[in-house]
Amino acid sequence: MTRYWVYLGVESLFDNPTTREEVKTFKRLTKKIEGLSNNIRTQFGFYYYSYVTSDLEDAIKRAKEGISLYRTFNYKDGEEYVTVGTQPECPKCGYLGRFEDCYCSDCGTKLEPEDYISFEY
Repeated sequence: MTRYWVYLGVESLFDNPTTREEVKTFKRLTKKIEGLSNNIRTQFGFYYYSYVTSDLEDAIKRAKEGISLYRTFNYKDGEEYVTVGTQPECPKCGYLGRFEDCYCSDCGTKLEPEDYISFEY
């Protein structure tokens, strides 16, 4: 079973929200993104809201909803904040590894690396 992750980046939108309006916008956008997600993940010190599913069509639909959401907040290039990726999976036993794993924790087989899915908006 392939597990798809839709990453919805937030922190990269504002390095340091300084004005009152930037802080309000950041909070409103974050709250909306939380509604699209079912998981929070950290990578390289950044938080990503994410949505996890085994249905590729569902993942792409959720990614498109995220892009639309960014655009309503005037981020015309919303695609750069939303990605769809696969979780590393063992080809031998089907174990779903952590994203940083190179080998299966169950059987030691080399894992298929995380892959990103391209889609048209």
